[in-house]
Amino acid sequence: FINKDGGVQYFIDAPVELYILSTLWCMIVGPELDRILDEGCFGNRLDRESDESSDEGSSKLFKIFHHQYAKWRNTAIDRAKELLEQGTSAVILSLDIKQCFYRLSVDWQRVPVRQNRGFRNLSRNLTSILKKIHISYRTIISESLAQTHGIHDSTPEGIPIGLPSSRVLANW
Repeated sequence: FINKDGGVQYFIDAPVELYILSTLWCMIVGPELDRILDEGCFGNRLDRESDESSDEGSSKLFKIFHHQYAKWRNTAIDRAKELLEQGTSAVILSLDIKQCFYRLSVDWQRVPVRQNRGFRNLSRNLTSILKKIHISYRTIISESLAQTHGIHDSTPEGIPIGLPSSRVLANW
């Protein structure tokens, strides 16, 4: 994909089965990672409202991004107003980390395993498969990344843009 600035973005183009595995991983393992995130992390959050409160679960996998963004922005503005009212200086700074997904490294050994007995092996197996997908994806795009982004093999493996699991892993 070539964006409006002329930069190249690599989105994973995979068989539907890999997207299904990634989504299943988000449903089984994702909540374990999402639980340990700080409440100040707003983007790409799993919708876990009915995660454990019912057998049916939520009909959404992720919270709606633009709602989360608005909540993040409004929280920052409200906090800055509070500080100003208290006579303290405040600065709001927003950063967009470019090429973030290409430079992230996943410590696969630290990815938690779902402790529910029925999901323990499934959790391990899905994480193992996801790791192989990531390694294979990086191998496929590594030559192109070196040319377009200056990212070489010494850079961490990165995570595929476009897989649902990558959103969870990027937050973690």
